[in-house]
Amino acid sequence: MSLPLITGTARIVSEPRRGVTKTNELWASVIARFIGCRKTDAGKWEEDTSFSASIIAFGDTARALFAFAKGDDIEVHGKVRDVTVWQPPTGDPRPQLQIAATVVEAAQQRRRSRQPIAA
Repeated sequence: MSLPLITGTARIVSEPRRGVTKTNELWASVIARFIGCRKTDAGKWEEDTSFSASIIAFGDTARALFAFAKGDDIEVHGKVRDVTVWQPPTGDPRPQLQIAATVVEAAQQRRRSRQPIAA
Protein backbone atom coordinates (compact mmCIF):
# COMPACT_ATOMS: atom_id res chain seq x y z
CA MET A 1 0.00 0.00 0.00
CA SER A 2 1.42 3.38 -0.96
CA LEU A 3 0.96 6.42 1.22
CA PRO A 4 -1.25 9.27 -0.04
CA LEU A 5 -0.46 12.46 -1.86
CA ILE A 6 -0.77 15.72 0.05
CA THR A 7 -1.49 19.27 -1.01
CA GLY A 8 -1.72 22.10 1.46
CA THR A 9 -0.47 25.36 2.88
CA ALA A 10 2.10 25.29 5.66
CA ARG A 11 4.25 27.74 7.61
CA ILE A 12 7.98 27.00 7.71
CA VAL A 13 9.14 26.70 11.35
CA SER A 14 12.84 25.87 10.79
CA GLU A 15 15.59 27.41 8.71
CA PRO A 16 15.98 25.50 5.42
CA ARG A 17 18.85 23.04 5.17
CA ARG A 18 20.45 21.87 1.95
CA GLY A 19 23.03 19.44 0.70
CA VAL A 20 24.01 17.13 -2.13
CA THR A 21 23.26 13.41 -2.44
CA LYS A 22 25.88 10.78 -3.34
CA THR A 23 24.73 11.13 -6.95
CA ASN A 24 25.30 14.94 -6.83
CA GLU A 25 21.59 15.79 -6.71
CA LEU A 26 20.72 18.91 -4.71
CA TRP A 27 18.33 18.45 -1.75
CA ALA A 28 16.67 20.88 0.67
CA SER A 29 14.54 20.28 3.75
CA VAL A 30 12.47 22.21 6.28
CA ILE A 31 10.07 21.55 9.12
CA ALA A 32 6.66 23.09 8.48
CA ARG A 33 3.32 23.29 10.29
CA PHE A 34 0.03 22.65 8.54
CA ILE A 35 -3.01 24.20 10.25
CA GLY A 36 -6.59 23.07 9.76
CA CYS A 37 -9.55 25.39 10.25
CA ARG A 38 -13.21 24.79 10.86
CA LYS A 39 -16.29 26.96 10.82
CA THR A 40 -17.97 27.34 14.19
CA ASP A 41 -21.72 27.29 14.79
CA ALA A 42 -21.50 31.10 15.03
CA GLY A 43 -20.14 31.21 11.46
CA LYS A 44 -16.59 32.23 12.39
CA TRP A 45 -13.43 30.39 11.35
CA GLU A 46 -11.10 29.07 14.02
CA GLU A 47 -7.95 26.95 14.14
CA ASP A 48 -8.96 23.34 14.52
CA THR A 49 -6.06 20.92 14.26
CA SER A 50 -2.46 21.16 13.23
CA PHE A 51 0.42 18.83 12.51
CA SER A 52 4.06 19.25 11.67
CA ALA A 53 5.83 17.78 8.69
CA SER A 54 9.40 17.28 7.61
CA ILE A 55 9.48 18.35 3.95
CA ILE A 56 12.30 17.29 1.64
CA ALA A 57 12.75 18.20 -2.00
CA PHE A 58 15.29 17.39 -4.71
CA GLY A 59 16.62 19.15 -7.82
CA ASP A 60 14.68 22.19 -9.02
CA THR A 61 12.08 21.72 -6.29
CA ALA A 62 14.91 21.87 -3.72
CA ARG A 63 16.09 25.18 -5.23
CA ALA A 64 12.55 26.52 -4.90
CA LEU A 65 12.25 25.33 -1.28
CA PHE A 66 15.63 26.81 -0.28
CA ALA A 67 14.48 30.25 -1.50
CA PHE A 68 12.07 30.43 1.46
CA ALA A 69 12.87 31.23 5.08
CA LYS A 70 11.52 30.48 8.53
CA GLY A 71 8.07 32.09 8.90
CA ASP A 72 7.17 31.95 5.19
CA ASP A 73 3.91 30.32 4.10
CA ILE A 74 4.29 27.80 1.29
CA GLU A 75 2.00 25.68 -0.85
CA VAL A 76 3.25 22.09 -0.90
CA HIS A 77 2.38 19.22 -3.24
CA GLY A 78 4.03 15.88 -2.62
CA LYS A 79 3.89 12.31 -1.45
CA VAL A 80 3.73 11.25 2.19
CA ARG A 81 6.76 9.02 2.81
CA ASP A 82 6.22 8.19 6.47
CA VAL A 83 4.04 9.02 9.46
CA THR A 84 5.47 9.09 12.98
CA VAL A 85 4.25 10.22 16.39
CA TRP A 86 5.97 13.06 18.23
CA GLN A 87 5.59 13.33 21.99
CA PRO A 88 6.06 16.93 23.19
CA PRO A 89 7.42 17.47 26.72
CA THR A 90 3.92 18.57 27.74
CA GLY A 91 0.69 17.65 26.01
CA ASP A 92 -0.70 14.87 23.90
CA PRO A 93 1.20 12.93 21.22
CA ARG A 94 1.02 14.51 17.76
CA PRO A 95 1.43 13.07 14.27
CA GLN A 96 4.42 14.13 12.18
CA LEU A 97 4.62 13.43 8.47
CA GLN A 98 7.61 13.10 6.20
CA ILE A 99 6.76 14.55 2.78
CA ALA A 100 8.73 14.28 -0.47
CA ALA A 101 7.71 17.50 -2.21
CA THR A 102 7.27 17.65 -5.98
CA VAL A 103 6.07 21.30 -6.05
CA VAL A 104 6.81 24.12 -3.61
CA GLU A 105 5.40 27.61 -4.20
CA ALA A 106 4.67 30.76 -2.25
CA ALA A 107 1.25 30.46 -0.62
CA GLN A 108 -1.44 32.60 -2.19
CA GLN A 109 -3.24 34.92 0.16
CA ARG A 110 -6.92 34.18 -0.25
CA ARG A 111 -8.87 37.40 -0.18
CA ARG A 112 -12.60 37.70 -0.27
CA SER A 113 -14.07 40.37 -2.49
CA ARG A 114 -15.33 43.35 -0.55
CA GLN A 115 -18.32 44.42 -2.54
CA PRO A 116 -20.86 46.67 -0.85
CA ILE A 117 -24.04 45.00 0.27
CA ALA A 118 -27.18 46.41 -1.31
CA ALA A 119 -29.49 48.07 1.20
